[in-house]
Amino acid sequence: MTMDIKMAPQRVQLVSAIPATDLWEDLTTWRPTTGILGVQGVLVLAEKLNNFRVRIGIQTAASDVEIANAPLAPTDAGGTGLGYVTTITKAFYRFDCTVTTAGRINDFAYFRIGVLYSSTDTVFSRGDVVLYCTYKM
Repeated sequence: MTMDIKMAPQRVQLVSAIPATDLWEDLTTWRPTTGILGVQGVLVLAEKLNNFRVRIGIQTAASDVEIANAPLAPTDAGGTGLGYVTTITKAFYRFDCTVTTAGRINDFAYFRIGVLYSSTDTVFSRGDVVLYCTYKM
């Protein structure tokens, strides 16, 4: 029997003028990987200015959260909604973090969810982002 753990929604305003280089914003606290079967939720781009884009991200740590691995975008052949959100919308996402190519948590002690964001050009871009996140256990 699986259980869902819903995290409180996280709202943030993000700014970027760096083209094609993702910046990271963590939006959940560090969580032990034990028992986690998947991650799902809704990524909302509530407002945007210019060429802002955002996507779901994951960061892991082997044993010490102060020495974490670089955040990355999860890659899961069976996943949903893992690409960039570029228009004002609500985008559902889901991925199995035990089998993903990128974002696999089995070899690590801790993980957290956040967003990777950037501008598609050198123009100042901004986005109001809301993350809803649920862990499957």
